[in-house]
Amino acid sequence: MIAYKFLARGAVSPFSALAWPAPSGATPGAWHAASAGSEAWIHGCRPADLPYWVDAELWRVELSEPVRPVRHEVQADRGRLLGRIEGWDPEAKRDFTVQCALRTRDFAAEMLRQEGRDAEARALASCGILDELAAAAGELQAQALPERSLQLLGYCGDAAFFGRITHAGCVSYIAAIAAADLRRDPAALEAERAWQARWLCARLELPPAT
Repeated sequence: MIAYKFLARGAVSPFSALAWPAPSGATPGAWHAASAGSEAWIHGCRPADLPYWVDAELWRVELSEPVRPVRHEVQADRGRLLGRIEGWDPEAKRDFTVQCALRTRDFAAEMLRQEGRDAEARALASCGILDELAAAAGELQAQALPERSLQLLGYCGDAAFFGRITHAGCVSYIAAIAAADLRRDPAALEAERAWQARWLCARLELPPAT
């Protein structure tokens, strides 16, 4: 099965700290087998799984059959790297991070509107960059606002903070949690992750997330 895998810099597994054998030109990297001393399974992502595993590098991988599908990933006994997805570069990572932070802004603005704070919602929604978002969220949090608005504004502040250091995995998680909090529905978290997957697949020209 052809799948995808996020790795730390240098094709290093973020969990086991093992370096994967890299491809050479059109020749795939050597097969890497799961073992009790490193990883019980070799993990890969389907397009819809990508937002759950964001890291520095994204690779296309081949997984040995049979492949075991589980929640948010697929597992196999062996895998090998086929090639790096070059579109996942610092610019794409930064853009994804910012978009997730702005989604968090929108959820907080919606909460403010629901609680009758239209002026505050407009001020927050006007923030187009992370520095503005951080400042606006901080100022609004200092006001006597309803508890749920303050909670969503807290997510905004966190998203802006981690966004400024381009911690894409953290900011995308914050956006998903904010969506679920706004809707009071855990399914909203999955819906936000699905939006993130569609964004990534469109930006990186990968098969659509389903």
